[in-house]
Amino acid sequence: MRPIIVFYIIYQVFWYNKQVLRWIVNTVQIIPNILNYPLRVLGLCLTFCFFSLVIQGSLFNLYGLKADHKELKSKITHLEWQTQKLKMKVSQVKDPKFLELEARNEFNLVNPGDLVFIFSDDENPNKETL
Repeated sequence: MRPIIVFYIIYQVFWYNKQVLRWIVNTVQIIPNILNYPLRVLGLCLTFCFFSLVIQGSLFNLYGLKADHKELKSKITHLEWQTQKLKMKVSQVKDPKFLELEARNEFNLVNPGDLVFIFSDDENPNKETL
């Protein structure tokens, strides 16, 4: 590296450090003025708390948790309704009349003495099949 570039880099670093140091000194000088007024301290604290919650993501996380809670609550309600419906069906299964009706509908069973009608699927029953 050329010495001119090295000196320029050193100058920039010191100039930047000088600016940072000046900003720190100015900030430290402002702090006693702020601390003399309670409302400014309160405002500063509230601002700090708000930005810390937003930057950390706690507010967004809380909103997401509330949405999840609402969704889970609706699922629980739906499942409780289904459970109640299934309990009613289980109590119906214990009834012999319900079992007889289900056997007739599901397995095409009949009682002795019942009249059975059989319908064909053909439109013209008189046609001979080849």
